[in-house]
Amino acid sequence: MKKVFAFLLTVVMVVTATAMVVSARPSPERKGIIAASATAIDIDGSSYSIDVVEPVNATPATFESAVKDLIKKTKNKNLKIVDIAEAVLSGAGNPTFPATLSFKVSGISSSNNNYILFKKADGTIVTIKPTLKGDTMTAEFPELGEFVLVSDKKVETSHKTGTQTASVAALLLISALAVAYSAKKIFA
Repeated sequence: MKKVFAFLLTVVMVVTATAMVVSARPSPERKGIIAASATAIDIDGSSYSIDVVEPVNATPATFESAVKDLIKKTKNKNLKIVDIAEAVLSGAGNPTFPATLSFKVSGISSSNNNYILFKKADGTIVTIKPTLKGDTMTAEFPELGEFVLVSDKKVETSHKTGTQTASVAALLLISALAVAYSAKKIFA
């Protein structure tokens, strides 16, 4: 009876680990430097939720000329695009612009020279100088749309979800081996 109970317990562990691996979604954070959500306070003082997503139409090449102009203007040859994103309204509402967006960033510090190059609906690209307190970047956006974060620091992101998924996958493997061993002992 003890062997059957141990076998059933091991099967439950395998099913649980499998469910954890299968249901493990990517982190709600974006893969880049900029987090997946932001808040916006419009010119009237109203607050809005903003999603920060991968842009549909823009690529880093879209901003290449603007980055070169920024490098000339600032005389900082180390500036480069570290992330590209698009700010979209996540709920209902109609913000009055300009609006101040605040979002989390990783790997950037206030000692870096940070800029946002924003592509307006008419195609013009404007330079925004954001402020950074801790890991929260704040900038005044003329509207919602595509933008890049430009910095003179090499930044690296951490992907916490990947390490969690790897350890759960290891648990799944160990559990599967335990089930196979238990089955062999019980039914041999």
